[in-house]
Amino acid sequence: MKVNFILVILYCFIISCTNADFDELTGDLVGFSELKTLDGIVSEDKAGVEVYLEGSKDKVYTNELGRFVLTDISPGSYNLIMEKEGFGSLVCQNIKIVGGVMPLVIEKQTVFEKASSRLMYPKLEYSNNVFHIRANLLNPENFRVNIFVSSEKDVNWEDYKVSSPYYEYIPLLGNNNFDMYFHLSDMSFITSSGTVYIAIYSSNLNENECVNLRLNKKYFNSYEKLCENIEFTISHSE
Repeated sequence: MKVNFILVILYCFIISCTNADFDELTGDLVGFSELKTLDGIVSEDKAGVEVYLEGSKDKVYTNELGRFVLTDISPGSYNLIMEKEGFGSLVCQNIKIVGGVMPLVIEKQTVFEKASSRLMYPKLEYSNNVFHIRANLLNPENFRVNIFVSSEKDVNWEDYKVSSPYYEYIPLLGNNNFDMYFHLSDMSFITSSGTVYIAIYSSNLNENECVNLRLNKKYFNSYEKLCENIEFTISHSE
């Protein structure tokens, strides 16, 4: 009888320990990153990329090999963010952590350099859904250009009415003039005042387009505004 009692106590103890371990099961996340410049060159310096899970205060940094490890992650689905000054903020969406002894190893991720070029004193003309933008270009570089237009002042790549196709901009040697035409498919959202607001973005030519699953919109992690949003009035005759 005494033996049976001891066995029951021991069984309950084992079950309680097993449940406790299951409830506290966490996982680790391991990966590598690389940095790619505007010229498409992979940087030899892979250290110092900040890595964290969206909404978390815990951050780690890649070592000289570009390796990082995030530990003790509760099971769930996360957005992993990787960023470094002068480069875009890369978002790896819906990383699933199940927990356990074996870490989740993700494929190597590339963080792309952002353009440092800026448009100075931009001038706009508009006719038949086509914007003509001229400006002085500070620090000429090769980059991709995209514009977003809205009737709201705070227009950006996430919140806009219409956007242009992507254009590659390759400045001529010794030429600091920015001169481009942008075609927009639909300007029917324009109010009676004719006022629109324009956001002009650059991005790294070597980066492939991403899709933001939350917004269901395409974008580039290396987006950088070329200038402050521009206010422009379109006359009704145009």
